[in-house]
Amino acid sequence: MKNVRAVSKLAIAAALLSTTALAAPFPSPTPDPLGDTTADLVFVGDVMLGRYVGLAVPPRDLDAPFRPIAPYLSAADLAVGNLEGPLVPTTVISLPRVLPNQLNLTADERMAPALANAGFDLLSIANNHIFDSRSAGLYYTTRALDRAGIAPFGLDSGQGQAPVVRDVRGLKIAFLAYTNAMNVPGYRGVSIVSHLSKRSMERMAAEIRAARAQADVVVVMMHWGTEYAVQPDAAQHALGRAAAEAGADLIVGAHPHVAQGMDLLDVGGRTVPVVYSLGNALFDQETPVERKQGLALSVTLDRQGVSQARLVPMLVGRSAGVYTMNLADNHNDQPALYRAALSTPASLKWHAVWDASRPGTGLGIGYARTAQPDAWRSSVEDLGMGSPARVDLSGGMLSVSAVVTQTEAEPYYRTIWTSDPGWRVTGYTVGDADANGTPDLVYTLWKRQQTYTRPPGGGLKVDPQGGDVLPHIYVETWKDGEMRPLWHGSPRPAPALSVAVAPVGRAGKPLLAVLESSDTEVEQSPGRLALWEWTGGFGYELAGTVPGTYSALWSDGRVLLMR
Repeated sequence: MKNVRAVSKLAIAAALLSTTALAAPFPSPTPDPLGDTTADLVFVGDVMLGRYVGLAVPPRDLDAPFRPIAPYLSAADLAVGNLEGPLVPTTVISLPRVLPNQLNLTADERMAPALANAGFDLLSIANNHIFDSRSAGLYYTTRALDRAGIAPFGLDSGQGQAPVVRDVRGLKIAFLAYTNAMNVPGYRGVSIVSHLSKRSMERMAAEIRAARAQADVVVVMMHWGTEYAVQPDAAQHALGRAAAEAGADLIVGAHPHVAQGMDLLDVGGRTVPVVYSLGNALFDQETPVERKQGLALSVTLDRQGVSQARLVPMLVGRSAGVYTMNLADNHNDQPALYRAALSTPASLKWHAVWDASRPGTGLGIGYARTAQPDAWRSSVEDLGMGSPARVDLSGGMLSVSAVVTQTEAEPYYRTIWTSDPGWRVTGYTVGDADANGTPDLVYTLWKRQQTYTRPPGGGLKVDPQGGDVLPHIYVETWKDGEMRPLWHGSPRPAPALSVAVAPVGRAGKPLLAVLESSDTEVEQSPGRLALWEWTGGFGYELAGTVPGTYSALWSDGRVLLMR
């Protein structure tokens, strides 16, 4: 970021050398008061491997349908979807004849390892096609998934559904699944719920409460709604509300085969996101086109529930005749987002930037938990230390703590860096600010400027606290076993409302987005959004601005979202 005030290169260099603030001596190790780790999850909608999808898979390349999406799914801590139809050994159960109107979606169990190779960790099997090969199909499906290392969930043993619990760095996440649509009545083995049945609603609520007693976060997948409808129906609203009130932290839906929107449910002071339908992730429904345009849900969880979530465009494609699951996270492939926007409140609709070289913004749909100004904030971050670091902001002081011991119950941290006591830090983010492939700590602050006077006897007297209090953006990085200044820039013309880092520059280069206040003295929105590119040397140069004024900014690591 180029200097906007008359500050000499010598003064900048002096600031870089003089503002390192380390806590010395460091306090003794203490347990994390929140045990606050995070987990990144990806959810997709209906994954169907039978019928024409299965027919087109090359026998010697069973991974082909998933190859385009595998890097995205594998990058998440957990990837979750809905398996639409059973997987069976063809030596025991014959696959149905492939016909245009064939509603039997039974597929070959040999596709289970391909699902695992794609990155799937859990698959809901509570849906209306799981009994397409009757009870035997359910048995073979769970066996095939278990053997592939994928956890099936949504099973009902006859005594109710027990959650599948996964531990991500100490964060326990419970998964439950229910279907509100069932083609073949009379079969048992998966959890069925009806908003018209008080008994089944009470059973679902009891199972969610039981899951909450075992885990920090409860996720419920619902197979519900009206096929091909772009608006959620009464059953979806009733079931979503009931699940949230019982203790679910996130509710994710499938079954309509087209995208529906996201909403927030306020339940006793808790905010519970609900996604009504992710549409098709892999299916052979080619017309109308909206049945090929699905969504993924990219979400970050912590012990308070969902910290952020974004709907990500997907596309079912064809490559050499093979149906493929594709990420379509760009300016052009947004039809599913526009469709989902029809059932999404305005508070969850954002302007989005995938590529800063484009003149305008796109549509984003997402949720980001907001912290109150000057409130205490703590998060566990990757700062390139080799183990997670905890970043704390409290009372204007920013600190970084590293894990020094790890118990089964919770990590123990020791503070390794603090901001200068004379600064007032107002916010922070973590991202690859200098595009070198490692994360950095970017933070906004107010600090008093140094003044220089010449005493009558000669020489130069420096008063580090003698000048005006002005806003700054600083960047620290982990290097040689300690946090060091990467860039301590000169004063900004206005304080930053927020900062974010996202790979939206040329060839995916990270840019630093700064939302600057409309007032030069205090944080006041809306403000101007500028994008800065790291050039080395003395820091950043302006890469461009985003037209308009905005009051909020965030990034999920892939795109910028603002409103």
